[in-house]
Amino acid sequence: MRTLLSLALLTGQIEAFERDYARLRHEGIQPITVIRQLLTLFKNMQIAKAQMQAGLPAGQAIAQLRPPVHYKMKPVITRQLNLWRPEQINQSIDRLMQAEIQTKSAGFADPATLTGQILLGICLRARHF
Repeated sequence: MRTLLSLALLTGQIEAFERDYARLRHEGIQPITVIRQLLTLFKNMQIAKAQMQAGLPAGQAIAQLRPPVHYKMKPVITRQLNLWRPEQINQSIDRLMQAEIQTKSAGFADPATLTGQILLGICLRARHF
């Protein structure tokens, strides 16, 4: 299920993102779990993008990532690595890290809403690539 959320997020499919995020919330998946999974995804994209800039083909850069990329994600990540600039990946990582900090902060009313808003922003950004 989280793979579906990642696919929707990276490709800017807002309706699919909203549906998949609502399903995760309904299943009781904690926002921090979603944030950490997406942080891993974007950090892997950051590593692969740096390897591509050093001359490694996208497929090889993705094959070297740990943990290994889910087979459904490989073509999407390959395509997105050609679209996303390094600074856009870095900005998404920063936003996710801020979401993690805010989610853990005492006094924040609804971590799921905060997480949803931040993820929707990333999804909207991906839509314009």
